[in-house]
Amino acid sequence: MPKGTATKFTLAPGKDYPGSAHNCTVYVPAQYDPGKPTPFMIFLDGSQALDNSMRVPVVLGNLIAKHDLPTTIAIFVDPGILPVASDVDQNRYNRIDEYDSLTSRFSDFLVNELIPEVAKQYNLSKNPDARALSGMSTGAAITAIAFAGGNDASWIYLAGNGKVYRQPVKVTGGLRGRP
Repeated sequence: MPKGTATKFTLAPGKDYPGSAHNCTVYVPAQYDPGKPTPFMIFLDGSQALDNSMRVPVVLGNLIAKHDLPTTIAIFVDPGILPVASDVDQNRYNRIDEYDSLTSRFSDFLVNELIPEVAKQYNLSKNPDARALSGMSTGAAITAIAFAGGNDASWIYLAGNGKVYRQPVKVTGGLRGRP
């Protein structure tokens, strides 16, 4: 079976989460053709999706090789890392601020920072029906919230074990119909 490649990079702090860098990995299947816009899927808590419990690149590679899934690039992103005060302190992750927000801030981060950075290297599809987002637990909640706004064709999303908000929430913004 053809084997794809996984490339790690750090997304520098940006406008949406200043002071918070994000560790990322991009999986590119062996069948990738840079001349064709390629569907892609973003996995929140990316390190977990890469580890031996989920093995997403192996699963995607097998599905693509069997022609059960079109050639699809996978983008794995971890919550932002907040700077530490000293060498003895541990990293603090910005997961609560990013995933528990009920605004379009995380959607804006994906659309305006993460996707354009990956698109500098790869021909990512601009078709909303060829883009997907996956999250588990609180990541599932922000996945659903990311698509709640807008009025155009939505992205595809996979949410597992989503967090339940006990109060009515007003969602602003979202990824639906965004370029």
